[in-house]
Amino acid sequence: MRYPHPCRTVNFHGISHNRLDAVEDTWKQSLANSSLRRTSRQESIVKSWALSKEFAGMTEDERTERLQTLTLLRPLAEDVMLTPGRIVDASALIKQLPPSGWEGIRLQELSVPFDEVFICFGKHKSLTIDVAEGLYFEGAYVKKSNRYGRWSFDVILVGNDPDFATVDDRSLGETLRSLTRYYHLLIPGDRPLLSAVRGVSPGCDGSVLGDRSAVVAGVTMAARVVTHLAGQHVDAEMGYPAGAPKGMVEKARLDPWVQQDLNWRGYPRMVFLGRNTEAVSLAPHRDDPETALSFHPAI
Repeated sequence: MRYPHPCRTVNFHGISHNRLDAVEDTWKQSLANSSLRRTSRQESIVKSWALSKEFAGMTEDERTERLQTLTLLRPLAEDVMLTPGRIVDASALIKQLPPSGWEGIRLQELSVPFDEVFICFGKHKSLTIDVAEGLYFEGAYVKKSNRYGRWSFDVILVGNDPDFATVDDRSLGETLRSLTRYYHLLIPGDRPLLSAVRGVSPGCDGSVLGDRSAVVAGVTMAARVVTHLAGQHVDAEMGYPAGAPKGMVEKARLDPWVQQDLNWRGYPRMVFLGRNTEAVSLAPHRDDPETALSFHPAI
């Protein structure tokens, strides 16, 4: 998919600058066309009024909380964007995963290829947050951690943004809300997945809790993809979301600045799972970050 959550999150700083520049142009033009005297006081009043509209309908507490959430999500997004292979499109794979056989697996028993990854689910009915708004869980950050000598996995589900195409024409408050629809679950590595995916969240955005079944489905999908990645043979290939400019893709192989431009345009380099009929062993390429996934020792 174009503009996966890590892309949108990393781009928020630039989006904010563009939006504030546009707001400044608007209020200056409005003041110039008005009969008001253009004094420093008048400019300050009009500027404050224009900026306040960017977060209209959002209380100060909500704004602060969402900015704090974004502060926590941004490092995750930056990490997975920094290294090729950390954004995984599993939309094709999910349809092929067996419905059972995963329930008793404990993640600490697996050799997991990532310390941190973002998994794109694609659109599935079971992940629906709000039908009327077109909202669903688009994917999840999965981060492996060692807490007090015990392995655990943080799974952070994040919602999609159906209106991101018009991001320059909407308020910063709306964009901030879209980026911070999340549900966080900690999966202990020593617990069977069936019970672990039904745990209680240490943090979430209340707007995603309309139907808890979507949360369970999302966490389950993330855990099952992680178990698949731990297999010896994984059908995986590097590529770009559909629609990526071919000329830029070719140049990006040699020029990291072109890759940054592609990231800004919503086309990060990704790993696609399950697109081929034959499983491919990644073992021969494990030391080549340009052509394969990055493997870590067994935990």
